[in-house]
Amino acid sequence: MAHREALRRGQDPDKLLNLIVVVVLSALLGARLYYVLFNWDYYGTQLSKVFAIWEGGLAIHGGLIAGGLATVLYCRTVGLSVLVTMDILAPGVAIGQAIGRWVTSSIRKPLGRPPTCRGACTSMRITGLQT
Repeated sequence: MAHREALRRGQDPDKLLNLIVVVVLSALLGARLYYVLFNWDYYGTQLSKVFAIWEGGLAIHGGLIAGGLATVLYCRTVGLSVLVTMDILAPGVAIGQAIGRWVTSSIRKPLGRPPTCRGACTSMRITGLQT
């Protein structure tokens, strides 16, 4: 999809494919770093667990930040238009986020901390409906 869009928009598709490799690796590192930093109370005492991504712990915010920064740096380095390149990559990012949410919900993994504010929705059960 990105390859065809790059051709349509006059971007070099080979540079774009190289960028995708850089962005995926940067996003994974950024997602883990973000997660570790925001859970430093645990990882500060368990430094051996910082790299144990197989135990879980990636944050989409960190992935988006690191992936965005990697995109800007790569585009400036190889002479691609940053805005056009981000337009080309946006559908793939949205599809990746959707797949990630689907997988997370299908394995019944919690999607963050439970809400603590008054009146927050704590379950998806609707009374009066038969299941």
